Amino acid sequence: MPGRKHDVAGYATVIAGLIRQLAVGPVVLLGHSFGSIVAARIAATEPSLVSSLILVNSLATPVPARGGPGRLGLRLASAYYRLAAAAPPRAGHVLLASKAFTLSMSAAMAVTRDRELRKDIHRRHLLHFSDFHNRQLLVEAFSEVGEAGVGDYAAAFRCGRC
Repeated sequence: MPGRKHDVAGYATVIAGLIRQLAVGPVVLLGHSFGSIVAARIAATEPSLVSSLILVNSLATPVPARGGPGRLGLRLASAYYRLAAAAPPRAGHVLLASKAFTLSMSAAMAVTRDRELRKDIHRRHLLHFSDFHNRQLLVEAFSEVGEAGVGDYAAAFRCGRC
C-alpha cells in the first residue's frame, strides 16, 4: 500500500479496489480479527461489492470502549509498540516478535472463557504475530485497534447476508 495510511480506511480502499479490479461481482467477504473491521467497513460503505459478510474473532468495539483495564492495556501496548518502532531495527524486531509480548497481547485480546479456545488463540498468535513486514506499519495499524470496531459499521450493513 505505498503512499497509503495503514488504517481501516486505507485497507478497505485497497481491498474494495481489488474486488472491483477482479470484476468478480458481489463477494462473500471474510474478515478475521483486525480484518473484521476492514471487512465491516467495506460491507457498510460498498454494499454492492459484498453479498455476504463473515466475521471471525471480530473486534466488535474499539478496545477503550470496554473501559477499565482494557484502556490501560491499550496504552501500555501502544507505548511498547512505539518503543519497538523507535528502536534500532534488530532490537525493535526482537521486542515485537518476543514470545512474552505475543502471549501478553494474546491474553489481553482473547475475551473468551473457553480454555481450549484460548489455548488455540494463543497458539495461533504465537505462530503469526511475529510475521510482520515493517515495524512502523505495524504500529500504525495497531493504533486503529483503539479507534474502530465492527459495531461502528453494523447499522449501515446492506449486503444480502450481513
